[in-house]
Amino acid sequence: MGGLGQLALSFGLVAIGAGLGLVACAPEVQPAPVAPAATYVPKTHAPGPMAGVRPTGMAGALAAAGLDVRQLPPLEQLTPAQKQRVMRTFTESLGVPCLGCHAEDAFVADTRRKRIAKRMYNEMVRALTLRDGEPVYCDTCHDGTMYMLDRHDATKLTKHMSETLVGQFARVDGRVHDCTTCHGEPPDYHMLTTWKTTSAPDIVPVDTPASANVMSPPLPPPGPRVPADCGPRSEGCPLQRYMRGWVSIATANDDEASLAIALDRIAAFSPDPAWSWASVSRQGAAAARRGDLAEAKKSCETCHSLYRPAWRASYRTRTVP
Repeated sequence: MGGLGQLALSFGLVAIGAGLGLVACAPEVQPAPVAPAATYVPKTHAPGPMAGVRPTGMAGALAAAGLDVRQLPPLEQLTPAQKQRVMRTFTESLGVPCLGCHAEDAFVADTRRKRIAKRMYNEMVRALTLRDGEPVYCDTCHDGTMYMLDRHDATKLTKHMSETLVGQFARVDGRVHDCTTCHGEPPDYHMLTTWKTTSAPDIVPVDTPASANVMSPPLPPPGPRVPADCGPRSEGCPLQRYMRGWVSIATANDDEASLAIALDRIAAFSPDPAWSWASVSRQGAAAARRGDLAEAKKSCETCHSLYRPAWRASYRTRTVP
């Protein structure tokens, strides 16, 4: 980490930001002139096991900037001096120089990676904690590397995300953490690609039970959930476990055959014959079999919009043969 920090300083560039163009690697009082630098070529993640998560080691660095790692303000609300220090923690957490996100010849310019960095800080880092209450930050997952997910095997990737990135985290606002915290509702399994195409939004204040101003995207619907916690691997909620283990993998892989099988299985979970749950699910399965993934995914959205609140309140422990 020390070597990376020196590398960033030697470039005299700005660190990871989100369209803010603030000098992070130059002296805080008087920014040095930008020096020419070679184009940064990021590392790629080699196939292999993905690391777990750990409490952040950046609490001290953030405290030196007058920030509490457990109650971080949105990036756009930081003072210039705080932004400089925060961006230095980005370079250390991700193991990249300033050029990892900033354009070499236009440091104030909006870039795809600056958009991602801002949204991850604002909408994930600030919104989450570990299940045991320990604070998290960028290094909790990245631990010195930009690419912390192995995307060579979608099945292993989805399992890791389900058991680690969902199972070992909780939300600071008191609501239950699930896939929607990061992927949205309905879930966008290619959200990073989506984020690259639009400017990162500023945080909109949202009152929550435990804190305010936490998330900009729509929050998961409030209301009772029985049981309130499905467990790290959704072991307490059979349907949620099945969706995380089968439906999400099939959807992420655009695997029509597997999605058709999964939707037929989900039809059996319908708790009330008066509900259109089973027919909607089977229609989605039929669409998947004929190769119409868009229509198949619409069936998921339909059931979620019609039945999710009632299911969460009364049927989360329901099992089927």
